[in-house]
Amino acid sequence: MNYLEACHRLGLLYEVGKGVAVDERRAAVLYEQSCSAGIAKGCSLLGMLHERGRGVTQDLRRAVTLHKTACAADDVDGCTRLVMLYGNGWVGAEDVRRGMASLEKACAAGGAEGCFILGRIHSRGLGVAKDDVQAARLYAKACSAGEPRGCFGLGVLHENGRGVDRSDEQAAVFYERACEGGEPAGCFNLASFYAGGRGVVEDPRRAATLYEKSCDSGVPAGCSGLGVLHERGWGVSKDEGRAAALFEKGCEGGDPMGCFNLGVLYETGRGVAMDAARANALYEKTCAAGESAGCGRRTP
Repeated sequence: MNYLEACHRLGLLYEVGKGVAVDERRAAVLYEQSCSAGIAKGCSLLGMLHERGRGVTQDLRRAVTLHKTACAADDVDGCTRLVMLYGNGWVGAEDVRRGMASLEKACAAGGAEGCFILGRIHSRGLGVAKDDVQAARLYAKACSAGEPRGCFGLGVLHENGRGVDRSDEQAAVFYERACEGGEPAGCFNLASFYAGGRGVVEDPRRAATLYEKSCDSGVPAGCSGLGVLHERGWGVSKDEGRAAALFEKGCEGGDPMGCFNLGVLYETGRGVAMDAARANALYEKTCAAGESAGCGRRTP
């Protein structure tokens, strides 16, 4: 690794706060240095900061320019973002074709990430016709090459019968592979299967372990799921105070049902002091997030 590559790697540390304090402006400067020196990854990383307006001024046009530069050098992230941003006015059909060609080249060479991203593009119909059969083939290739997100994507297709036969058993197999590979969403979906006995023998203790793993890995719904088990004393000790803390963590992370379940505890005074106003605020939040359960529980 030369010192120019070290710039964007150091930028990543500043962006996520690993070993140093988070400093997105510093990350942007380092990515700029790397990009200016011809390191494609620096361009795509800087482009993503411009997309979100983090550490730099939000500037979608500048972001697209940076992604085009990165993709021209076959950077997977740059090509991916070009395809994802198709239709915004600055990404044209030719850019999408260029991005797809680069991703297909990476996948054909055994690049698991390229296969996974192509699978997601075909699954969602991003810049191409939606094709679940092709998505399944690409997810399978990515999964076989060790990309846990590919395993997760294939699990979702099996669960919903899209592009492959519907099979909870096969979905569970692929969610487990995803979870073991480090994909938290795989752990969460597998936990839900164990909790409901779908595709596997019902096992609330195993569900609790998996919910906790997903919660600790940043899946808010995993926290809420573990909270439900503690509330009921199913597979874990009954502990409504612990349930309330988990629902709050899920709610704060963006899971509407975490908010709803916490509202119920405040309404009934279980695990927390009874607080009707707090309960109603949580129901309002749940409703605003599109969950009808919260809408029906609100009071004027």
